[in-house]
Amino acid sequence: MGNSALCLTENTFTPVTTNPLLAAIFAGLLVGIGIGLVFLSGGTTGGSAIVARLFNKYFGWSLGNAMLIFDIVVIISSSFIIGIEKTMYTFIAVYIGARAVDYIVDGLNTKRAITIISARTEAIAAKITGEMKRGTTVLHGHGAFTGAPKEVLYVVIGKQEFMRLKSLVQETDPEAFVVIHEVHEVLGRGFSK
Repeated sequence: MGNSALCLTENTFTPVTTNPLLAAIFAGLLVGIGIGLVFLSGGTTGGSAIVARLFNKYFGWSLGNAMLIFDIVVIISSSFIIGIEKTMYTFIAVYIGARAVDYIVDGLNTKRAITIISARTEAIAAKITGEMKRGTTVLHGHGAFTGAPKEVLYVVIGKQEFMRLKSLVQETDPEAFVVIHEVHEVLGRGFSK
């Protein structure tokens, strides 16, 4: 019964490529994107994805790296069955898939931490709080060269909010000094718990 069911779809689709390297690259990429989207929505696909989710939660491992390590163990243990060449192609697919998972999960979720040094920090902070509904921390410092006291704003925003913040700062103080850091995880009110 099982073989006859497979015969029904045997010649339905023609392969896109017969090049195993291209197949490994795109299989890894597509599978990684799919698993990344599942992780992003809070689910898992079972198998090593469950273990990866646990290691991410309790040990802080990235989901892609955790999956990669467990998949490598499986690949090595099956290499004597599939042969060394297919094992190498599988390593390529799994590595690309792990990077795609991390990009989907972390890349789409990244936040930006912005440090703003300006002579008009109060006006900028008021606009960020009022117009963007984001909290801002005011740090007190001084210029090492001039010794003059300075107020420094520190704010964390989503990637999609960055252009709005940039234009608010430019409108308020075109001379402001702005430093942008990419942040992969933010815990606290208004962000992840």
